[in-house]
Amino acid sequence: RIEAGAEGRLAREALIARDAAQEGHGNLSTRFIMHRFFTKVDTDDVAGLIDECFERWDTDNNGALDRQELAVAFSEMAGRNVTSVTRRDVQELMDIFDTDINGSIDADELKHMVFLSIGIAEASCPCSVCATAQKHK
Repeated sequence: RIEAGAEGRLAREALIARDAAQEGHGNLSTRFIMHRFFTKVDTDDVAGLIDECFERWDTDNNGALDRQELAVAFSEMAGRNVTSVTRRDVQELMDIFDTDINGSIDADELKHMVFLSIGIAEASCPCSVCATAQKHK
């Protein structure tokens, strides 16, 4: 028997899968991985969890995640080793979410990536990427 909470989560995950395919914001597997990892906490705590994870994943402490660090991050989120995340997956994420096109993902870009993956709309997303986009509309 599926409990109501589990049923609701399954429905949200199905919507995430559909939206990922339609919107092109990362492939289905990376979007699903982020959704699963970051919805373990209350919505109010997501930004704090992202900050905590970013600090852990930024192993060279330069304020940005390079391709290798991003691959390690996704491997941790997926609960798999680094070789489970393909170069293509990482490159696709870089192409979509590296908004300043500097070859890395900074903390705000990671927040943007996560907020989109868990279904927070651009209009209500607190990251600076969405705030800037809203100003230009």
